[in-house]
Amino acid sequence: MQTCVRGARMARLTMMLCAAALVLDARALAAQASDRVDRQVLVYHGVGTTSGVVRSQDGLRATTPDGGRIYLPVGSRICFDVQNALSVRYTYAVKTVVDTSPPKVEDFSLVTAALQAVLGTKTPEKTFKIMADGKLIFLPEVKAPIVEKSWYESYTDSLAPIVRGIDSATKLAAQADGPEDLAEIGLAAKTRSAGLGAAQRALLVLPDDEARIWSSRLADDLEGWYKLYAPKASAKEKMLLESMHSLGKQLLESSKTLRTNYLDATLIGRVCDTVRAGVNTMTLVASARDTTRANVRDLKNIAHIAAEPPFDRKAITVSPMAMFAMVDDVPHFVLGADSTVTRDPQRESINRIGTAIHLNAWQFQQDNSWVLGPMLGVGFGTGNDKKLVADLMAGATIGYRDVIRLGVGFGQTRVPDYIKSPASEGKRIPAGTLLNDVVGTNMRRTTYLVLTLNGLNLDVPGLTGK
Repeated sequence: MQTCVRGARMARLTMMLCAAALVLDARALAAQASDRVDRQVLVYHGVGTTSGVVRSQDGLRATTPDGGRIYLPVGSRICFDVQNALSVRYTYAVKTVVDTSPPKVEDFSLVTAALQAVLGTKTPEKTFKIMADGKLIFLPEVKAPIVEKSWYESYTDSLAPIVRGIDSATKLAAQADGPEDLAEIGLAAKTRSAGLGAAQRALLVLPDDEARIWSSRLADDLEGWYKLYAPKASAKEKMLLESMHSLGKQLLESSKTLRTNYLDATLIGRVCDTVRAGVNTMTLVASARDTTRANVRDLKNIAHIAAEPPFDRKAITVSPMAMFAMVDDVPHFVLGADSTVTRDPQRESINRIGTAIHLNAWQFQQDNSWVLGPMLGVGFGTGNDKKLVADLMAGATIGYRDVIRLGVGFGQTRVPDYIKSPASEGKRIPAGTLLNDVVGTNMRRTTYLVLTLNGLNLDVPGLTGK
C-alpha cells in the first residue's frame, strides 16, 4: 500500500514538473517570437522633408519617404529602425500608435537662471524655494542680519562646478536636435558633426570640473557637504541651508536626467508592427515629446512602407480542368447502306473534362503570384464501352494566382480502335445492331493542352496543404 501511495505521489510530482517545464518552454518560445524581426527597415530622421527610408544607390546614401512594397506572411514582424533617433525629444510609432503620455523633457534653463542670481554675488539678496512640482520660485527679499560667509561661500564653491557642468551639458544636449548628415550615419548612426552621437562625445569630454556631474560619487558628495555645513548655520540661516541642500538634490536629478536622456541614450530607435491579412500600409510617425519648444526635426509622417502577405498557395493543388487531346490516325467506323462496317482514319481533337493534381514546385515573383510545376491528370469519358477513365497524362503547368493555369502534357487517351467479334470490318452486322455496340476502344499515345477551371481548387484532407 505504501509503495502505491509513494508511486502516486511521484506520478503527481512528475506531472507537476512536466507542466512547469511546458509553461517555461512556452514562455521562452513567446519571448523568442517577440524578439523575432522578419524585415528591418532603416529610417533617417532629418529636417525639411529629408526623412525617409535609407537606400543604397551607387555606394551613396539616399532617402525616400516611400519604402516600396514588401511581401511577408501574416504574423511577420516588421521593424522600423531609426538610425539617428533622438528618443528624449521625439517618439516614434507605427501608424496611429503614438505615445500619449511621453515623459516631459527636463528644462534645465530654469536651474541655470536661478543659480545665476545666487552665484553672481557674494551676499545673497534673494532666496528661493523648490516647489513640489520641481519649479523654483523666489521668496520675498529677506535681509539676513548676519550671514557667515565662510560656510556659505564654501557651500557655494562646492556647488559651482556642478552648476557649470549642468549648464554646459544642457547646451551640448540641445545641439543633438540637429540631425546627422545622411552620408555620415552609415548603418550604425555614427556621426562626426551633429546629432546625438556628436553630443555624446562632447558630453564625455567636458572639462574636469564640469564633468563632475558624471561622477558616481556625486550623491555622496552632496550629502556630505550638507552634513558638513549644517552645524555651522544659525537658526535664522536654516531656510537658506535647506534651500542650498534642495538645490543640490535638483542638480543631482538634472545630472541623472542628462545621463539617461543623452549620455546613455541609444542611437537607434526601433518600433515594430505585425503583418495582417490584406495590404498593410505602415507609416512611421515622429511626434515631439515637448510641443512647447521649437523642435528642429521633421514631425508626423516620415516614412512608410506597404506590406502584403504573398499569395497563399498550397503545396499540392487538386483542380478540375479542361483537356484538349490531339490524336493522329484515329479510326472512324462508318456503317454503310448495306450495314457493312468500314474504317475512315482521321486526325481528331478530343475535348474532355478531367482532374489535375498540381505540384506547386516553383513560385516566383515577390508575391508568389506565378507558379510552375509538374502535373498529373485523369480524364473522364462516357463511351459505349462504359469505361470511366478516358485519359492518363503527365505534364507541366504555369499559373497566375487562381485566375488561370495553362499547361502541356503527354499520355494516353481512349479512342475507337477495332470492331468487336463476331462483327468485323467489311462485313454486315446483324439487323438492329447499333454501330456503337460493335466498336471497341483502346488507349492511344497523344499530346495534351490543359486549362484549369478557375476558382474550383479542391482541398483534400491529408493530401493538399502546406
